[in-house]
Amino acid sequence: MFAWEDGEMYYFVPSWYRRNRTWLSYDQIWFLNGGLIHFDFDDSINQIRMFKDEGEPVKILTLGYLPSIGNFLFRHNILDAESDNIFDYLQGIPNDQVIRNVNYMDFNWPKDCTFVYNSFNILVYRGDELYARIRMGITGNLIQIEFVHEGYKYRTMFFDWRGFLSSILNYDAEGRFESRVFLNPEGEEVFRNNKDDSVTIFPNAQGRFKKSRYDSITEMISEYLDKYFAENLQPDDAFIIAASRRHDQFLLEKLKGYKTAISYYGHRTNFDDPHVFETAKMASMVIADSDYTVNLMRENGVEHVMQLPPLDTNLSMGESDRERLLKVMFMAGGLPEEVIRLSLKQLFDVMEENKLVELNFADYAGFDQFGILNRLVQDELAKRETKYQYYFLRADQSLPKEAEAENEDEEESLVRRINYVTIHSDNELIKILKPIRLIVDLSKRPEIFLQVVGISTGIPQINLVKSDYVDDGKNGLRIGSIDDLAGALRYYLNGLSNWNRAKMYSVNKISSYTAEKLVRELTDAVGGK
Repeated sequence: MFAWEDGEMYYFVPSWYRRNRTWLSYDQIWFLNGGLIHFDFDDSINQIRMFKDEGEPVKILTLGYLPSIGNFLFRHNILDAESDNIFDYLQGIPNDQVIRNVNYMDFNWPKDCTFVYNSFNILVYRGDELYARIRMGITGNLIQIEFVHEGYKYRTMFFDWRGFLSSILNYDAEGRFESRVFLNPEGEEVFRNNKDDSVTIFPNAQGRFKKSRYDSITEMISEYLDKYFAENLQPDDAFIIAASRRHDQFLLEKLKGYKTAISYYGHRTNFDDPHVFETAKMASMVIADSDYTVNLMRENGVEHVMQLPPLDTNLSMGESDRERLLKVMFMAGGLPEEVIRLSLKQLFDVMEENKLVELNFADYAGFDQFGILNRLVQDELAKRETKYQYYFLRADQSLPKEAEAENEDEEESLVRRINYVTIHSDNELIKILKPIRLIVDLSKRPEIFLQVVGISTGIPQINLVKSDYVDDGKNGLRIGSIDDLAGALRYYLNGLSNWNRAKMYSVNKISSYTAEKLVRELTDAVGGK
Protein backbone atom coordinates (compact mmCIF):
# COMPACT_ATOMS: atom_id res chain seq x y z
CA MET A 1 0.00 0.00 0.00
CA PHE A 2 1.06 3.56 -0.56
CA ALA A 3 -0.25 5.72 2.30
CA TRP A 4 1.78 8.87 2.90
CA GLU A 5 1.96 8.35 6.68
CA ASP A 6 0.32 6.17 9.29
CA GLY A 7 -3.00 7.55 10.49
CA GLU A 8 -3.51 9.74 7.42
CA MET A 9 -7.03 10.06 5.95
CA TYR A 10 -7.88 10.64 2.30
CA TYR A 11 -10.97 12.82 2.03
CA PHE A 12 -12.84 12.74 -1.28
CA VAL A 13 -15.17 15.66 -2.02
CA PRO A 14 -17.40 14.80 -5.04
CA SER A 15 -19.27 17.21 -7.29
CA TRP A 16 -22.74 15.71 -6.91
CA TYR A 17 -24.92 18.80 -7.33
CA ARG A 18 -27.84 19.82 -9.46
CA ARG A 19 -26.91 22.35 -12.11
CA ASN A 20 -29.49 24.97 -11.17
CA ARG A 21 -29.48 24.85 -7.35
CA THR A 22 -26.26 25.53 -5.48
CA TRP A 23 -26.23 22.98 -2.66
CA LEU A 24 -28.90 20.52 -3.80
CA SER A 25 -27.99 17.11 -5.16
CA TYR A 26 -28.91 16.04 -8.65
CA ASP A 27 -32.30 14.43 -8.91
CA GLN A 28 -32.72 11.25 -6.88
CA ILE A 29 -35.64 10.18 -9.08
CA TRP A 30 -33.83 7.47 -11.03
CA PHE A 31 -36.14 7.50 -14.07
CA LEU A 32 -35.86 11.30 -14.41
CA ASN A 33 -32.08 11.35 -14.23
CA GLY A 34 -31.49 12.94 -17.62
CA GLY A 35 -29.92 15.92 -15.87
CA LEU A 36 -27.06 14.12 -14.19
CA ILE A 37 -23.47 15.33 -14.23
CA HIS A 38 -23.00 13.51 -17.53
CA PHE A 39 -24.26 10.08 -16.79
CA ASP A 40 -24.21 8.02 -13.65
CA PHE A 41 -20.43 8.03 -13.24
CA ASP A 42 -17.71 10.50 -12.43
CA ASP A 43 -14.08 10.57 -11.35
CA SER A 44 -14.80 10.56 -7.60
CA ILE A 45 -16.66 7.25 -7.76
CA ASN A 46 -13.76 5.33 -9.21
CA GLN A 47 -11.07 7.17 -7.24
CA ILE A 48 -12.89 6.15 -4.05
CA ARG A 49 -13.19 2.56 -5.30
CA MET A 50 -9.49 2.37 -6.15
CA PHE A 51 -8.25 3.83 -2.86
CA LYS A 52 -10.64 1.62 -0.89
CA ASP A 53 -9.59 -1.51 -2.79
CA GLU A 54 -5.93 -0.67 -2.19
CA GLY A 55 -6.56 -0.55 1.54
CA GLU A 56 -6.15 3.20 1.96
CA PRO A 57 -8.13 5.04 4.69
CA VAL A 58 -10.92 6.79 2.77
CA LYS A 59 -13.69 9.16 3.80
CA ILE A 60 -16.30 10.69 1.49
CA LEU A 61 -17.25 14.26 2.41
CA THR A 62 -20.32 15.62 0.64
CA LEU A 63 -21.41 19.23 1.03
CA GLY A 64 -24.76 19.08 -0.78
CA TYR A 65 -28.19 17.94 0.35
CA LEU A 66 -28.23 14.23 -0.55
CA PRO A 67 -31.12 12.41 1.16
CA SER A 68 -30.64 9.39 -1.13
CA ILE A 69 -26.85 9.13 -0.98
CA GLY A 70 -26.96 5.66 0.58
CA ASN A 71 -28.77 4.25 -2.45
CA PHE A 72 -26.27 5.97 -4.75
CA LEU A 73 -23.21 4.65 -2.88
CA PHE A 74 -24.72 1.15 -2.73
CA ARG A 75 -25.31 1.15 -6.49
CA HIS A 76 -21.63 1.96 -7.05
CA ASN A 77 -20.32 -0.53 -4.47
CA ILE A 78 -18.82 2.12 -2.17
CA LEU A 79 -21.43 2.14 0.61
CA ASP A 80 -18.89 0.55 2.96
CA ALA A 81 -16.58 3.58 2.65
CA GLU A 82 -16.80 6.03 5.53
CA SER A 83 -19.03 8.93 4.57
CA ASP A 84 -19.90 12.28 6.14
CA ASN A 85 -22.49 14.72 4.84
CA ILE A 86 -22.63 18.32 6.06
CA PHE A 87 -26.43 18.37 5.89
CA ASP A 88 -26.50 15.43 8.30
CA TYR A 89 -24.70 17.65 10.80
CA LEU A 90 -26.94 20.62 10.03
CA GLN A 91 -30.09 18.53 10.52
CA GLY A 92 -28.83 16.75 13.63
CA ILE A 93 -28.71 13.25 12.13
CA PRO A 94 -26.40 11.03 14.21
CA ASN A 95 -23.68 8.90 12.60
CA ASP A 96 -25.31 5.75 13.96
CA GLN A 97 -28.78 6.62 12.69
CA VAL A 98 -30.89 3.44 12.58
CA ILE A 99 -32.29 2.55 9.16
CA ARG A 100 -36.08 2.32 9.26
CA ASN A 101 -38.67 1.07 6.82
CA VAL A 102 -41.20 3.71 5.73
CA ASN A 103 -44.46 2.48 4.20
CA TYR A 104 -46.46 5.13 2.33
CA MET A 105 -49.67 3.32 3.30
CA ASP A 106 -49.01 4.20 6.95
CA PHE A 107 -49.70 7.87 6.23
CA ASN A 108 -53.06 9.40 7.07
CA TRP A 109 -54.53 9.49 3.55
CA PRO A 110 -58.08 10.80 3.02
CA LYS A 111 -60.57 7.94 3.02
CA ASP A 112 -61.69 8.58 -0.57
CA CYS A 113 -58.17 8.18 -2.05
CA THR A 114 -57.52 5.61 -4.75
CA PHE A 115 -54.02 4.45 -5.71
CA VAL A 116 -53.01 3.84 -9.33
CA TYR A 117 -49.73 2.00 -9.90
CA ASN A 118 -47.38 2.25 -12.88
CA SER A 119 -43.70 1.51 -13.52
CA PHE A 120 -42.44 4.77 -12.06
CA ASN A 121 -45.06 6.44 -9.85
CA ILE A 122 -47.96 5.63 -7.60
CA LEU A 123 -50.65 8.15 -8.49
CA VAL A 124 -53.12 9.08 -5.77
CA TYR A 125 -56.57 10.34 -6.86
CA ARG A 126 -59.54 11.82 -5.04
CA GLY A 127 -62.33 11.23 -7.45
CA ASP A 128 -61.05 12.29 -10.90
CA GLU A 129 -58.55 14.78 -9.52
CA LEU A 130 -54.86 13.97 -9.03
CA TYR A 131 -54.04 14.44 -5.35
CA ALA A 132 -50.43 13.18 -5.01
CA ARG A 133 -47.55 11.39 -6.72
CA ILE A 134 -45.60 8.84 -4.70
CA ARG A 135 -42.12 8.10 -6.02
CA MET A 136 -40.00 5.13 -5.08
CA GLY A 137 -36.26 4.59 -5.41
CA ILE A 138 -34.70 1.96 -7.61
CA THR A 139 -34.46 -0.33 -4.55
CA GLY A 140 -38.13 0.20 -3.68
CA ASN A 141 -37.67 2.71 -0.84
CA LEU A 142 -39.91 5.75 -0.51
CA ILE A 143 -38.14 8.91 -1.70
CA GLN A 144 -40.84 11.51 -2.46
CA ILE A 145 -44.50 12.36 -2.05
CA GLU A 146 -45.59 15.28 -4.20
CA PHE A 147 -48.98 16.87 -3.42
CA VAL A 148 -51.02 18.53 -6.18
CA HIS A 149 -53.96 20.93 -6.17
CA GLU A 150 -55.75 22.06 -9.35
CA GLY A 151 -52.83 20.92 -11.48
CA TYR A 152 -50.11 22.65 -9.42
CA LYS A 153 -47.81 20.97 -6.95
CA TYR A 154 -47.92 22.78 -3.62
CA ARG A 155 -45.81 20.58 -1.37
CA THR A 156 -43.18 17.86 -1.78
CA MET A 157 -41.98 15.64 1.06
CA PHE A 158 -38.46 14.22 0.68
CA PHE A 159 -37.49 11.05 2.55
CA ASP A 160 -34.00 10.11 3.67
CA TRP A 161 -32.69 6.72 2.52
CA ARG A 162 -32.49 5.72 6.19
CA GLY A 163 -36.26 5.96 6.51
CA PHE A 164 -37.52 9.31 7.83
CA LEU A 165 -38.98 12.55 6.51
CA SER A 166 -35.98 14.75 5.69
CA SER A 167 -37.40 17.96 4.22
CA ILE A 168 -40.63 19.56 3.03
CA LEU A 169 -40.55 21.76 -0.06
CA ASN A 170 -43.37 24.33 -0.27
CA TYR A 171 -44.55 26.08 -3.43
CA ASP A 172 -46.67 29.16 -4.09
CA ALA A 173 -50.06 29.08 -5.84
CA GLU A 174 -48.37 28.80 -9.26
CA GLY A 175 -46.03 25.98 -8.33
CA ARG A 176 -42.90 28.11 -7.76
CA PHE A 177 -40.42 27.57 -4.93
CA GLU A 178 -41.48 29.26 -1.70
CA SER A 179 -39.44 27.64 1.10
CA ARG A 180 -37.91 24.38 2.25
CA VAL A 181 -38.05 23.10 5.82
CA PHE A 182 -35.40 20.62 6.99
CA LEU A 183 -36.15 18.18 9.81
CA ASN A 184 -34.27 15.86 12.14
CA PRO A 185 -35.05 12.11 12.35
CA GLU A 186 -37.61 12.76 15.13
CA GLY A 187 -39.64 14.97 12.78
CA GLU A 188 -38.69 18.24 14.51
CA GLU A 189 -38.14 21.34 12.35
CA VAL A 190 -34.48 22.44 12.37
CA PHE A 191 -34.17 25.23 9.80
CA ARG A 192 -35.98 26.78 6.84
CA ASN A 193 -34.36 27.83 3.57
CA ASN A 194 -36.37 30.82 2.33
CA LYS A 195 -37.15 32.07 -1.16
CA ASP A 196 -34.31 34.63 -1.02
CA ASP A 197 -31.86 31.84 0.04
CA SER A 198 -31.73 33.13 3.63
CA VAL A 199 -31.99 30.57 6.42
CA THR A 200 -34.13 30.75 9.55
CA ILE A 201 -33.22 28.49 12.49
CA PHE A 202 -36.21 27.18 14.45
CA PRO A 203 -36.18 27.93 18.22
CA ASN A 204 -35.66 24.31 19.35
CA ALA A 205 -32.43 24.07 17.27
CA GLN A 206 -30.87 27.48 17.93
CA GLY A 207 -28.49 26.08 20.55
CA ARG A 208 -26.56 24.24 17.80
CA PHE A 209 -25.98 27.33 15.65
CA LYS A 210 -24.14 30.59 16.19
CA LYS A 211 -26.93 32.66 14.62
CA SER A 212 -30.70 32.45 14.39
CA ARG A 213 -30.69 33.72 10.81
CA TYR A 214 -28.19 33.41 7.96
CA ASP A 215 -28.10 35.48 4.78
CA SER A 216 -27.60 32.34 2.69
CA ILE A 217 -27.42 28.59 3.03
CA THR A 218 -23.76 28.86 1.98
CA GLU A 219 -23.02 30.95 5.08
CA MET A 220 -24.57 28.28 7.30
CA ILE A 221 -22.68 25.46 5.55
CA SER A 222 -19.44 27.43 5.94
CA GLU A 223 -19.95 27.69 9.71
CA TYR A 224 -20.53 23.96 10.11
CA LEU A 225 -17.71 23.04 7.72
CA ASP A 226 -15.26 25.06 9.83
CA LYS A 227 -16.52 23.23 12.90
CA TYR A 228 -16.23 19.85 11.13
CA PHE A 229 -12.64 20.53 10.05
CA ALA A 230 -11.64 21.73 13.54
CA GLU A 231 -13.02 18.56 15.15
CA ASN A 232 -11.89 15.98 12.59
CA LEU A 233 -8.80 16.93 10.58
CA GLN A 234 -5.27 15.79 11.36
CA PRO A 235 -2.20 17.63 9.99
CA ASP A 236 -1.35 14.89 7.45
CA ASP A 237 -4.85 14.41 6.06
CA ALA A 238 -5.27 14.98 2.32
CA PHE A 239 -8.17 16.08 0.12
CA ILE A 240 -9.00 14.99 -3.43
CA ILE A 241 -11.63 17.43 -4.63
CA ALA A 242 -13.76 16.98 -7.76
CA ALA A 243 -13.59 20.26 -9.66
CA SER A 244 -16.77 22.30 -9.26
CA ARG A 245 -17.50 26.02 -9.09
CA ARG A 246 -19.84 25.18 -6.19
CA HIS A 247 -17.01 24.36 -3.82
CA ASP A 248 -13.48 24.73 -5.35
CA GLN A 249 -12.42 28.08 -3.97
CA PHE A 250 -14.74 27.73 -0.96
CA LEU A 251 -12.85 24.58 0.14
CA LEU A 252 -9.33 25.50 -0.88
CA GLU A 253 -9.49 28.72 1.15
CA LYS A 254 -10.36 26.66 4.23
CA LEU A 255 -7.75 23.96 3.55
CA LYS A 256 -4.62 26.11 3.28
CA GLY A 257 -1.76 24.12 4.77
CA TYR A 258 -3.30 20.75 3.90
CA LYS A 259 -2.41 18.55 0.91
CA THR A 260 -5.06 19.06 -1.77
CA ALA A 261 -5.63 17.74 -5.27
CA ILE A 262 -8.34 19.07 -7.57
CA SER A 263 -9.63 16.65 -10.21
CA TYR A 264 -10.95 17.75 -13.62
CA TYR A 265 -13.13 15.21 -15.41
CA GLY A 266 -14.98 15.23 -18.71
CA HIS A 267 -17.04 18.29 -19.60
CA ARG A 268 -17.82 19.29 -16.01
CA THR A 269 -15.69 22.46 -16.12
CA ASN A 270 -16.09 25.55 -18.29
CA PHE A 271 -12.50 26.35 -19.21
CA ASP A 272 -13.54 29.68 -20.74
CA ASP A 273 -13.80 30.96 -17.17
CA PRO A 274 -10.38 32.42 -16.19
CA HIS A 275 -11.17 31.83 -12.49
CA VAL A 276 -10.77 28.08 -13.15
CA PHE A 277 -7.02 28.45 -13.56
CA GLU A 278 -6.60 30.83 -10.62
CA THR A 279 -8.41 28.30 -8.43
CA ALA A 280 -6.33 25.41 -9.80
CA LYS A 281 -3.15 27.24 -8.70
CA MET A 282 -4.40 27.12 -5.09
CA ALA A 283 -4.27 23.29 -4.96
CA SER A 284 -1.17 21.20 -4.22
CA MET A 285 -1.81 19.19 -7.39
CA VAL A 286 -4.15 19.23 -10.38
CA ILE A 287 -5.41 15.92 -11.80
CA ALA A 288 -6.43 16.03 -15.46
CA ASP A 289 -8.12 13.20 -17.31
CA SER A 290 -6.83 14.21 -20.77
CA ASP A 291 -3.89 15.84 -22.49
CA TYR A 292 -6.38 18.52 -23.61
CA THR A 293 -6.86 19.60 -19.99
CA VAL A 294 -3.16 19.24 -19.17
CA ASN A 295 -2.24 21.58 -22.03
CA LEU A 296 -4.90 24.13 -21.06
CA MET A 297 -3.63 24.19 -17.50
CA ARG A 298 -0.01 24.66 -18.49
CA GLU A 299 -0.89 27.33 -21.05
CA ASN A 300 -2.60 29.25 -18.24
CA GLY A 301 0.26 29.04 -15.77
CA VAL A 302 -0.72 25.94 -13.76
CA GLU A 303 2.51 23.96 -13.35
CA HIS A 304 1.57 21.28 -10.82
CA VAL A 305 -0.59 19.14 -13.12
CA MET A 306 -0.59 15.42 -13.87
CA GLN A 307 -2.67 13.27 -16.18
CA LEU A 308 -4.51 10.25 -14.78
CA PRO A 309 -7.51 8.40 -16.22
CA PRO A 310 -10.72 8.49 -14.16
CA LEU A 311 -10.81 4.69 -13.75
CA ASP A 312 -8.53 1.69 -13.70
CA THR A 313 -8.47 -1.10 -16.26
CA ASN A 314 -9.73 -3.91 -14.06
CA LEU A 315 -12.25 -5.23 -16.58
CA SER A 316 -12.56 -8.39 -18.63
CA MET A 317 -11.88 -8.54 -22.36
CA GLY A 318 -14.71 -7.96 -24.81
CA GLU A 319 -16.49 -10.82 -26.53
CA SER A 320 -16.96 -9.47 -30.05
CA ASP A 321 -14.89 -12.29 -31.55
CA ARG A 322 -17.71 -14.64 -30.52
CA GLU A 323 -20.34 -12.53 -32.30
CA ARG A 324 -21.64 -13.20 -35.78
CA LEU A 325 -22.13 -9.49 -36.49
CA LEU A 326 -19.36 -6.88 -36.58
CA LYS A 327 -20.86 -4.30 -34.23
CA VAL A 328 -19.61 -0.73 -34.51
CA MET A 329 -20.37 1.81 -31.77
CA PHE A 330 -20.51 5.37 -33.10
CA MET A 331 -20.57 8.01 -30.35
CA ALA A 332 -23.06 10.64 -31.50
CA GLY A 333 -23.10 12.91 -28.46
CA GLY A 334 -22.02 16.51 -29.08
CA LEU A 335 -21.19 16.02 -32.76
CA PRO A 336 -22.33 18.71 -35.24
CA GLU A 337 -24.88 17.48 -37.76
CA GLU A 338 -22.42 18.01 -40.60
CA VAL A 339 -19.90 15.63 -39.02
CA ILE A 340 -22.61 12.98 -38.62
CA ARG A 341 -23.82 13.57 -42.18
CA LEU A 342 -20.33 13.09 -43.64
CA SER A 343 -19.75 10.06 -41.42
CA LEU A 344 -22.98 8.41 -42.55
CA LYS A 345 -21.81 8.41 -46.15
CA GLN A 346 -18.66 6.55 -45.13
CA LEU A 347 -20.55 4.20 -42.80
CA PHE A 348 -23.11 3.21 -45.45
CA ASP A 349 -20.35 2.60 -48.00
CA VAL A 350 -18.88 0.01 -45.63
CA MET A 351 -22.24 -1.49 -44.62
CA GLU A 352 -23.20 -1.96 -48.26
CA GLU A 353 -19.91 -3.85 -48.85
CA ASN A 354 -20.21 -6.05 -45.75
CA LYS A 355 -23.59 -7.30 -44.60
CA LEU A 356 -22.19 -8.35 -41.22
CA VAL A 357 -21.45 -4.76 -40.15
CA GLU A 358 -24.02 -3.45 -37.67
CA LEU A 359 -24.07 0.27 -36.80
CA ASN A 360 -24.93 1.31 -33.26
CA PHE A 361 -25.27 5.03 -32.53
CA ALA A 362 -24.71 5.72 -28.84
CA ASP A 363 -25.32 8.68 -26.55
CA TYR A 364 -25.73 9.36 -22.85
CA ALA A 365 -29.06 9.67 -21.05
CA GLY A 366 -30.40 13.21 -21.18
CA PHE A 367 -29.07 13.89 -24.68
CA ASP A 368 -31.62 12.05 -26.81
CA GLN A 369 -30.78 12.60 -30.48
CA PHE A 370 -32.89 9.82 -31.95
CA GLY A 371 -35.04 12.22 -33.99
CA ILE A 372 -32.06 14.12 -35.42
CA LEU A 373 -30.18 10.95 -36.28
CA ASN A 374 -33.26 9.36 -37.85
CA ARG A 375 -33.61 12.38 -40.13
CA LEU A 376 -29.94 12.25 -41.12
CA VAL A 377 -30.08 8.48 -41.75
CA GLN A 378 -33.17 8.86 -43.93
CA ASP A 379 -31.53 11.75 -45.81
CA GLU A 380 -28.51 9.57 -46.59
CA LEU A 381 -30.67 6.62 -47.64
CA ALA A 382 -32.65 8.89 -49.99
CA LYS A 383 -29.42 9.78 -51.85
CA ARG A 384 -28.37 6.22 -52.67
CA GLU A 385 -29.59 2.93 -54.02
CA THR A 386 -29.00 0.22 -51.41
CA LYS A 387 -28.84 -3.56 -51.58
CA TYR A 388 -30.41 -3.80 -48.13
CA GLN A 389 -33.48 -2.51 -46.34
CA TYR A 390 -32.38 -0.48 -43.29
CA TYR A 391 -34.42 0.16 -40.14
CA PHE A 392 -33.25 2.79 -37.65
CA LEU A 393 -34.58 1.73 -34.23
CA ARG A 394 -33.98 2.25 -30.57
CA ALA A 395 -32.06 -0.70 -29.14
CA ASP A 396 -35.13 -2.02 -27.30
CA GLN A 397 -37.45 -1.71 -30.32
CA SER A 398 -38.43 -4.70 -32.42
CA LEU A 399 -38.39 -4.76 -36.19
CA PRO A 400 -41.77 -4.27 -37.87
CA LYS A 401 -43.66 -7.56 -38.27
CA GLU A 402 -43.13 -7.74 -42.01
CA ALA A 403 -39.37 -7.18 -41.55
CA GLU A 404 -39.24 -9.80 -38.77
CA ALA A 405 -40.77 -12.37 -41.09
CA GLU A 406 -38.26 -11.55 -43.83
CA ASN A 407 -35.40 -11.65 -41.34
CA GLU A 408 -36.00 -15.24 -40.20
CA ASP A 409 -33.29 -16.54 -42.54
CA GLU A 410 -30.35 -14.39 -41.42
CA GLU A 411 -28.05 -15.57 -44.21
CA GLU A 412 -30.46 -14.60 -46.99
CA SER A 413 -32.24 -11.65 -45.38
CA LEU A 414 -31.80 -8.15 -46.80
CA VAL A 415 -33.07 -6.53 -43.59
CA ARG A 416 -30.50 -4.52 -41.60
CA ARG A 417 -30.87 -2.82 -38.22
CA ILE A 418 -29.24 0.45 -37.21
CA ASN A 419 -29.57 0.87 -33.44
CA TYR A 420 -29.77 3.88 -31.16
CA VAL A 421 -28.35 3.03 -27.74
CA THR A 422 -28.83 5.17 -24.61
CA ILE A 423 -26.18 4.88 -21.89
CA HIS A 424 -27.38 5.49 -18.31
CA SER A 425 -24.43 4.40 -16.17
CA ASP A 426 -20.85 3.17 -16.18
CA ASN A 427 -21.95 -0.42 -15.59
CA GLU A 428 -24.40 -0.20 -18.48
CA LEU A 429 -21.70 1.15 -20.81
CA ILE A 430 -19.37 -1.73 -19.89
CA LYS A 431 -22.19 -4.21 -20.60
CA ILE A 432 -23.03 -2.52 -23.93
CA LEU A 433 -19.39 -2.71 -25.03
CA LYS A 434 -19.07 -6.48 -24.48
CA PRO A 435 -20.10 -7.45 -28.06
CA ILE A 436 -18.70 -4.32 -29.76
CA ARG A 437 -15.95 -4.85 -32.37
CA LEU A 438 -14.98 -1.20 -32.94
CA ILE A 439 -15.54 2.22 -31.30
CA VAL A 440 -15.77 5.41 -33.36
CA ASP A 441 -15.52 8.72 -31.45
CA LEU A 442 -14.99 11.72 -33.74
CA SER A 443 -15.49 14.44 -31.12
CA LYS A 444 -12.90 17.14 -30.45
CA ARG A 445 -12.62 15.84 -26.88
CA PRO A 446 -13.12 12.05 -26.95
CA GLU A 447 -14.87 10.54 -23.92
CA ILE A 448 -12.03 9.46 -21.59
CA PHE A 449 -14.12 6.93 -19.67
CA LEU A 450 -15.02 5.26 -22.96
CA GLN A 451 -11.39 5.24 -24.12
CA VAL A 452 -10.11 3.58 -20.93
CA VAL A 453 -12.93 1.02 -20.96
CA GLY A 454 -12.01 0.38 -24.60
CA ILE A 455 -8.42 -0.37 -23.58
CA SER A 456 -9.58 -2.64 -20.77
CA THR A 457 -11.92 -4.61 -23.03
CA GLY A 458 -9.50 -4.72 -25.99
CA ILE A 459 -11.67 -2.77 -28.44
CA PRO A 460 -9.81 -0.63 -31.02
CA GLN A 461 -10.95 2.96 -31.43
CA ILE A 462 -11.06 5.48 -34.28
CA ASN A 463 -10.55 9.15 -33.40
CA LEU A 464 -9.96 12.45 -35.19
CA VAL A 465 -7.65 13.88 -32.52
CA LYS A 466 -4.56 12.74 -30.63
CA SER A 467 -5.14 11.03 -27.31
CA ASP A 468 -2.82 9.63 -24.66
CA TYR A 469 -5.09 6.59 -24.36
CA VAL A 470 -5.24 5.60 -28.05
CA ASP A 471 -1.89 5.05 -29.77
CA ASP A 472 -2.24 5.57 -33.50
CA GLY A 473 -1.80 2.31 -35.41
CA LYS A 474 -1.58 0.30 -32.17
CA ASN A 475 -4.89 0.12 -30.25
CA GLY A 476 -6.69 2.40 -32.68
CA LEU A 477 -6.37 4.83 -35.57
CA ARG A 478 -6.29 8.60 -35.71
CA ILE A 479 -7.72 9.64 -39.06
CA GLY A 480 -6.82 12.90 -40.79
CA SER A 481 -10.38 13.67 -41.88
CA ILE A 482 -13.82 12.09 -42.00
CA ASP A 483 -13.12 11.11 -45.60
CA ASP A 484 -10.69 8.54 -44.15
CA LEU A 485 -13.33 6.90 -41.94
CA ALA A 486 -14.34 4.16 -44.38
CA GLY A 487 -10.72 3.09 -44.81
CA ALA A 488 -10.23 2.93 -41.04
CA LEU A 489 -13.40 0.85 -40.66
CA ARG A 490 -12.22 -1.61 -43.31
CA TYR A 491 -8.82 -1.83 -41.60
CA TYR A 492 -10.42 -3.37 -38.50
CA LEU A 493 -13.54 -5.04 -39.93
CA ASN A 494 -12.10 -6.85 -42.98
CA GLY A 495 -10.44 -9.84 -41.35
CA LEU A 496 -9.10 -10.37 -37.84
CA SER A 497 -5.36 -9.70 -38.11
CA ASN A 498 -5.41 -5.93 -37.51
CA TRP A 499 -8.11 -6.26 -34.85
CA ASN A 500 -6.14 -8.98 -33.04
CA ARG A 501 -2.98 -6.85 -33.03
CA ALA A 502 -4.93 -3.97 -31.49
CA LYS A 503 -6.38 -6.28 -28.86
CA MET A 504 -2.95 -7.62 -27.89
CA TYR A 505 -1.54 -4.10 -27.67
CA SER A 506 -4.43 -3.18 -25.33
CA VAL A 507 -3.62 -6.20 -23.15
CA ASN A 508 -0.09 -4.84 -22.69
CA LYS A 509 -1.32 -1.25 -22.19
CA ILE A 510 -3.65 -2.31 -19.38
CA SER A 511 -0.70 -2.51 -16.99
CA SER A 512 -0.28 1.28 -17.25
CA TYR A 513 -3.67 1.91 -15.67
CA THR A 514 -4.06 -0.54 -12.79
CA ALA A 515 -5.60 0.68 -9.55
CA GLU A 516 -2.36 0.03 -7.68
CA LYS A 517 -0.33 2.17 -10.09
CA LEU A 518 -2.90 4.99 -10.29
CA VAL A 519 -3.20 5.22 -6.50
CA ARG A 520 0.61 5.27 -6.14
CA GLU A 521 1.00 8.01 -8.76
CA LEU A 522 -1.64 10.17 -7.15
CA THR A 523 -0.42 9.78 -3.58
CA ASP A 524 3.20 10.35 -4.61
CA ALA A 525 2.31 13.46 -6.60
CA VAL A 526 0.24 15.16 -3.92
CA GLY A 527 2.47 14.04 -1.07
CA GLY A 528 5.55 15.27 -2.86
CA LYS A 529 4.53 18.92 -2.72
